[in-house]
Amino acid sequence: MPRKSEISKRRERLKRDFEKEQDPEKAMSVLDHSQLNTKLRREELRGLFTLGLLAILVVVRFQTEHLMVKIGQSSLALIPFINFTIVTWSLYAFFMV
Repeated sequence: MPRKSEISKRRERLKRDFEKEQDPEKAMSVLDHSQLNTKLRREELRGLFTLGLLAILVVVRFQTEHLMVKIGQSSLALIPFINFTIVTWSLYAFFMV
């Protein structure tokens, strides 16, 4: 993440370029390009996070045959919930691409 001083330097550079060329479309295209890169980077990190969590769930699912959680006197099987989560996250990751 850029520091505030770097951001202010970039803004000053854009202002100078704008004043030199008197072309507002070019100055805005540079600004839009940097905003687009920031948004693409954010989406890339979201995708990696989703795929990482999906990989962890798949490993947990295949390393344990019976995963039971006791709540009071009853017990709850977590494998069906993990299976459902794996399927839905896989579909989410597929449609993200």
